Amino acid sequence: MDIGVPFIVSYTLLGFLVLSIFVLAFCLKDYYFIYDHRLLFVIGLVFSRSLTYHAVTNVIMWYVTYNMDGGFVRSAVLSNIQDSLSSLFVIFMAHSADSFVGRFRTLVFSNTAYICGVLILWIFNPYDVTWLIVVALVLQALGKSGDAILKHVLIDLVDGIDTSADRTKKRSLTRGAIWWRIAHVFGAIASILWVAPDAFGGVQPTWRTTFLICLISMIAALIIFCTGHKVYHQRELTQRPVEIFFRVFRAKVQKLLNSNSRKCIAPLTVLKVQALLWTKMFHE
Repeated sequence: MDIGVPFIVSYTLLGFLVLSIFVLAFCLKDYYFIYDHRLLFVIGLVFSRSLTYHAVTNVIMWYVTYNMDGGFVRSAVLSNIQDSLSSLFVIFMAHSADSFVGRFRTLVFSNTAYICGVLILWIFNPYDVTWLIVVALVLQALGKSGDAILKHVLIDLVDGIDTSADRTKKRSLTRGAIWWRIAHVFGAIASILWVAPDAFGGVQPTWRTTFLICLISMIAALIIFCTGHKVYHQRELTQRPVEIFFRVFRAKVQKLLNSNSRKCIAPLTVLKVQALLWTKMFHE
């Protein structure tokens, strides 16, 4: 009875949620929804990242608490470090995507780091190797920092696909955001019901099984994403702020040197004129 009640409640809520989404999609399909097979290349990646985040990354504090020495204090410190690094890496990811290698290569790098972080946990589970856990957390933070770039890629792709007569920039952004939320929500639901340890859907996977499922989903989604790289065309990369800084700095130094050279030349010119005048007066 104790096992059946959560099972029934979870699946009832899932059915209600799915039915509500379908009703909402039917009622608002003309304004909010646009479909093209090219969107699947990105939507699959959004789903797999959401699945991994809610099944592993978001509950990594729980894993560290029960699989390593140190208890809640150690797990809290490691979890805070991961969140801080993820916020910091967002800046470098955005800079790299818009100025250096482009969004596609940045996303490939981000997802590869995410996969490697989960792979380390899967291979070395449940060994108490602190530095490996730290490496895994850093890699997962690096992978999580690519979410904003992936969202912009999906929105740009929807904006390029949308060729309807009543198309506006705001509507295209809304349609892209809707697809992002749908994939993200379904990834969260799948992790809570079936993938995460102590899931509510009647399945009780171990941590090792959870890591393996997330690895398979992310690798498959990344392969599909890479095969569709031709469907997304990023605009021209912006100027690199680092290059702009050094260009301005060099111009300022050159201007300063030229100004100093003029100041040095001016007194010499005055002395030469005075010497000529004195020479002329002496001869007279």
